[in-house]
This record gives sequence, C-alpha cells and structure tokens, in this order.
Amino acid sequence: MKHLIGYIWYKYIGFIFRLLPIKKNRVVMSNLLGKGYGDNPKYIADELLSRKDSNVEIIWLVKDRYYDDIPNKIKQVKRFTLKELYYLSTAKVWVDNSRKHIGVTKRKKQYYIQTWHGDLFLKMLEKDVEESLPKMYIKSAIADSKMIDLVTSGSYFFTNVVRRAFWYNGKILECGSPKTDPYFNINKNDNIDYKTVVYAPTFRDNGDNSCCSIDYGKLLQILENKYGCKWKAIVRFHPNVSYLQDSIKYTDDILNGSKFSDIGDMIKSCDMLITDYSSTAFDAMYAKKIVLLYVPDEDEYFKVRKSQFKREEIPFPRAKTNEELFNNIKNLNEKEFYDKVKVFLKEKIKSYERGTASKSIANVIIKKIEED
Repeated sequence: MKHLIGYIWYKYIGFIFRLLPIKKNRVVMSNLLGKGYGDNPKYIADELLSRKDSNVEIIWLVKDRYYDDIPNKIKQVKRFTLKELYYLSTAKVWVDNSRKHIGVTKRKKQYYIQTWHGDLFLKMLEKDVEESLPKMYIKSAIADSKMIDLVTSGSYFFTNVVRRAFWYNGKILECGSPKTDPYFNINKNDNIDYKTVVYAPTFRDNGDNSCCSIDYGKLLQILENKYGCKWKAIVRFHPNVSYLQDSIKYTDDILNGSKFSDIGDMIKSCDMLITDYSSTAFDAMYAKKIVLLYVPDEDEYFKVRKSQFKREEIPFPRAKTNEELFNNIKNLNEKEFYDKVKVFLKEKIKSYERGTASKSIANVIIKKIEED
C-alpha cells in the first residue's frame, strides 16, 4: 500500500508540476533517500558552491527533518511534499546516490546523474541478488535505470558491476568517487594527544545488529598497549539502524558518531576503522587508514547477501570474535597491510580514484546547465 501511495503521489499528483518550465540552473540532490548531508552528492554540492562564477541553485531533499550541517546556500526541502514535486519537476539536473521512487518521472530535458553510495563493497547487490529482492524493488530499480543519463564510477571493478547488475546500458563516467576526494589531501593534526578508532558496522536486513558487540574498554586497552598512546573509540551505526545508538553506554572515551550524517569526516580524522561488510572499509582504504573487519555473523550474512570477493582477496584482517579482533591488532604489521592494499587497488579493482571526481562531475553539471 505504501508503494502504491508513493507511486500515485509522484506519478499523478506530480503531473501538474511537470507542466511548468524547467529552470536551467536548478539542481536537485539527495543522499540515501533524504538521510542528511553526506556521501557523493555532498562533495559535488561543495564543489559547485566553491565556484565563484557558478549560479547553480541547489535543492537538497531531506526525509523528516532539516539538518544544521547543510550550507545555508542550499535549500532544504522535505520529501513527499508539494515542494519536492515542484523542485523535482522543474530542475535541470538530478543527482542521487540511491534509487528514486518508482513513481518519479523525468522530463525530456532533464538530466539524471547517479553516483551510487559505494564504489567498492563486499556484498553483491541489485541484479546479482535478484532472487532475494522484493519484486517492487526490482520494478523500481529497472524504472530508475531507464531514467538515468550518467553513472559515475571509481574503478574498473564498479564499471563492470554497473553493466552486469544495474539494468543499465547508458553512459558511465570513469572519474572516481566524490566522497574519496578529500582523502587525497588529508592534513595530519599533530596537536591531538590521542588517536581514534571508528567502529562502523553496516545494517542487517532484520535491523538487529546485536551480533556486533565489541568490548570497547578492552579494545582501547589493546590499542594503547600496541601504540603506546591514548585512544578513543567512535561508534557509528548505519543510518538505517541509527536508533541502535541508544544501546551504547557512552563515556569520555567511547563517543557517539551516529548523530552525524556524514561518516567521511570521521574517516578523514581517525587512525583506524573497524567495520564488517560496509563500503566504508574501502573509503578508509583510500584515506590510507588501517582497516579491520569484525564479522561475527559472516557465514550467515553471506548466505543471504553473497560476496563480491573471495575472502583471500580482501586486504583487511578479518575476525569473528573479540579475541580474534584483538589478536589481529596485536599482530598487525602496517607495512604488510599497506602492501596488500596497493596490490588490491592496482590489480584487483583497477582504481580510477585521483581526488578529482567532484570537479569532473561538477563540470558535467555546469555544461548541462549552459546547454540550450
């Protein structure tokens, strides 16, 4: 019923707004169906705002609240409102990193850029796991792909995934991923007298992340013994299960990172990332951070999700228990870790990341705005 109401809302209620003229400099952007200012669209928006000669009007779609970290020059508009229908219907360019609702209809002179929300990931998705997806999602994904004019890619690996699994045969811009751009220009802050580890597990389909329990006190003690300095932990749940943040007892050394919409800033500033099946592992890899995988439910998870890589191909140490995780930290050889990462980037996925993706995509948007 929810999907039907959404279809009617976008397809038929939105029809009246599709009679209005398209505004050439208007760009509508969204992150994960309205979950804050983050991921690839954020860095494209930042690049557009940084151009003094640009007259782009940016509209940012949000789900159920307005965000303080969205720049004032960007207009926030709530989804499933008449305002959203108006701006979607009259924008020259759409930029998104997830599927649009099946009822959303693109006009002939509009241009739709899809960046997706992860260029590298462990789990298979879309057509590769079609048998496990709801029929409505498949229908929506196929309809969305028919509207897309350009997909961006950060690697030879992802280009192949798009061709194989996204029901898409259009243009692909092999320019890199905007969210990795800041990782190529990280200034180390030597004034901080402690190091940080970010723990960022992804969501489970049933919403239960209880298997992802780490002894944070012992984790910090192991890290301090290994490196000889003070450490703090930042716990950051996936936006789909952000309510789980209330299950953690936070202290001065165990901090809540779930209240921030963009994990990219945490990855830039941290010294180590612990995750499981999340694409953040690869984001941190580009940022030259140590990455460890904690996967207590690995066998069960991949029975449903399937893996893009064989386990031995992944360059990150993997653990199923707290004890294995702590031993991986104790035995970590950073030179060996970074050597494996280098081989993975060059030979396995053939990365296109150079730190210039935001500029490349912004150039495409400006060009489209100046056409006609």
